[in-house]
Amino acid sequence: MKRADVQEALGRELNERADDLRREFDQTFARPPSAEPAAMEDLLRVKVGADPYALRMAEVSGLVRCRRIIPLPTAVGGFLGVVGLRSGIVPVYALRELLGYAAGEPPGWLVLVGEDNALGLAFDGFEGHLRVPGASLSPADEAGRSRPHLLSVARDGRGVLSVLSVESLVQAIERQVQPASQRSHQL
Repeated sequence: MKRADVQEALGRELNERADDLRREFDQTFARPPSAEPAAMEDLLRVKVGADPYALRMAEVSGLVRCRRIIPLPTAVGGFLGVVGLRSGIVPVYALRELLGYAAGEPPGWLVLVGEDNALGLAFDGFEGHLRVPGASLSPADEAGRSRPHLLSVARDGRGVLSVLSVESLVQAIERQVQPASQRSHQL
């Protein structure tokens, strides 16, 4: 085969390959995206005692530095008292006691939960916001289920974090404050 014929054959082959690449490139814009972006979960990283936990931001309506809590006498476990906020008077419960920790120093932070900031959950320290892929959350294992109010575990750059169920915490509070007569009718 002559050199000119070889060059002509190579030129046709390169042109065909370039046409194929151009078509593939153009078709990538015509096709729908191959996968949805990874679902992300927003968490607040908090400290209870010396232990790190997380709260799902979707379950929290506000975060405030703990103000002066006015104590009120009660037999309800974990109830610290009330705090005045713009939204009104909010009952405050110690996350520390709801999770079975011994009473400690006055809490430094408060998350508001429920409609119209119905109640506050006080905790020791706020460590920041996390945004983790939903896939990094996994259900609590059997050992974790024995711990109260544990929803799941999340992995972040610092390790494994227990994610608390605000709904479970609120239900536990409601069971405590519900009058005994209503509890006996529900059984």
